[in-house]
Amino acid sequence: MIKIKKFLKQVISAVLAGAVIITAVPDVSVQVSAAAKTVKTQKYDVTGFVISAQEKEFEKELLSAFANFKDSIDVTKYLNSYGWSKDFIMTEYLDTLYDNPQVFYVGKSIKFSSVGTKKLGTTNALLSDILYSFDAKQYSAKKAELDAAFTKFVNYASAGSTDVEKALLAHDYLVNTITYDVDSMNNSASSPPVATTAYSALVRKKAVCDGYAAAFKLAMNYFGIPCEVISSNALNHAWNYIKIGNSWYHVDATKDDPITLSTKVESFGQVSHDRFLISDAAAKKLKYKGWDKRGLPAANSTTYDNGFWHGVGSNVVKIKDKFYYLKLDEKSPAVIGPDKFKKESPDDFNNNFFRLYTDLYEYTAKTNKSKKLLTIDSTWFSWGTEDSNSKLWTTSSFASLGQYKNTLYYSTSKSINKFNLSSKKGTVVKDLSKAGGYCYGFVIDGDTISYTVKKDVRDKDSIKKYKIA
Repeated sequence: MIKIKKFLKQVISAVLAGAVIITAVPDVSVQVSAAAKTVKTQKYDVTGFVISAQEKEFEKELLSAFANFKDSIDVTKYLNSYGWSKDFIMTEYLDTLYDNPQVFYVGKSIKFSSVGTKKLGTTNALLSDILYSFDAKQYSAKKAELDAAFTKFVNYASAGSTDVEKALLAHDYLVNTITYDVDSMNNSASSPPVATTAYSALVRKKAVCDGYAAAFKLAMNYFGIPCEVISSNALNHAWNYIKIGNSWYHVDATKDDPITLSTKVESFGQVSHDRFLISDAAAKKLKYKGWDKRGLPAANSTTYDNGFWHGVGSNVVKIKDKFYYLKLDEKSPAVIGPDKFKKESPDDFNNNFFRLYTDLYEYTAKTNKSKKLLTIDSTWFSWGTEDSNSKLWTTSSFASLGQYKNTLYYSTSKSINKFNLSSKKGTVVKDLSKAGGYCYGFVIDGDTISYTVKKDVRDKDSIKKYKIA
């Protein structure tokens, strides 16, 4: 039996895995609009990550089958001639999809069947029931949709001057625009498994972890940044592994997309950065375990474990050569325990203790320094309880940040505002004090602000639109 790999990769769940990209297979170039360049999708051979000739042959056969929308693939020779096991074939199938995000229409679910006896061996082995999101007749139209969405995506991330900046902007774009597909996670979606693809993430704007990871890999391939999709069978989860300089790091856009666990309601317009460019050590502190890095080097570098984005709960916006973000004020009364506060300031309980403050910062990459531009009153009470007797409030800020051209926009619980970078002053552009709820976040797409107003963070979002004048 030919030795195929020095390691045996874990069998990954065939239900919630994903990968995708953007052109006809087997052509592996990424075609976008004239405003963007054409770049070959890349595989990066590093220590321990070696693809054998047999694996390359299998990958080529799979890509050809996908391009022709075949329903099944004969894999008999891979068992008999190459000595592969069923588990190895299934793993290679999933890895092919992970490594080729241009296959934006194939789901991860697949069936394996074989016929044979111990005496005669396997006489026939088949991978069948390949799950396509649409048929061959729909391909061109779906590809055009993805091309357009991808162009918008990479144009946004192209504002970054370095690989780190491009990765940061790509991460935030995905978190800010994608809604986690809870129905697909619960296997209750009636549509084909598009939730695992970049098409779902960028066009449908709903995806599970594989869709987020596929779209991120797609952008990194475009920028020529080494990036792979890795997974944990123990966590039933997939995310990205990216190389910056000479070191590898974890990036998990899915987990950085906040969601209320009790009701599975996503925090609209909120972006976490706890899992952006983190080391193995940082990942373990966040309860990551059992990931299969597929022979890639360990993520030992802690260079970015304390990047300026650490603890930032808003979109990070770049205007010209500056970055802007919102962060909960560390001196907010929220961090003072109620017992301590009652003893120190018993006569000023409501006006101080029940107030959270969020700061708007400007970060300069050249100096690696941030400066505070504005402090925002950002207290979110339980609806209708904003009085001196209330104890129903949240210790979190749901303020959002975005940009339209060279203007910053931010939100409080009762308004959407714009910030003048010259005068360093904020003004209200949309008063929501009588909207029947609080603003729990917004997202800017072009000249339109989509925002949600509801009475409680656990309520489903009620999306409204505001066109920027």
